Amino acid sequence: MVDRKVILTAYKKGPEAAISLFEETFSKSERSIEELENRSKKNSKNSHKPPSTDGLCKSITKSLRKPSNRQTGGQLGHKGHTLGLTTAPDHTITHSPTHCTCCNTSLHNEPVKG
Repeated sequence: MVDRKVILTAYKKGPEAAISLFEETFSKSERSIEELENRSKKNSKNSHKPPSTDGLCKSITKSLRKPSNRQTGGQLGHKGHTLGLTTAPDHTITHSPTHCTCCNTSLHNEPVKG
């Protein structure tokens, strides 16, 4: 940033000095803007920077699968591998609670309902 005193001295010297000061300042600003733009365009994909320096922007991943005409998910006619329910089980296991979840009272002496 150019100081006010420098601008005033260039103004007092004449228009050529003021124009040269302006051109010098403008070219410095252009170079710094260009450097910052180039720095912001670099990431771990197009430079030798590690992925941790990429910042908060997430990279877009591209699927390696080739597109097909099928819909996503289970295909029509596929049976699947689901374990079905039986009408007469071989044995049953009763899971009774040991205490009340509200008041933490023991339920060992209470009869099982249901």
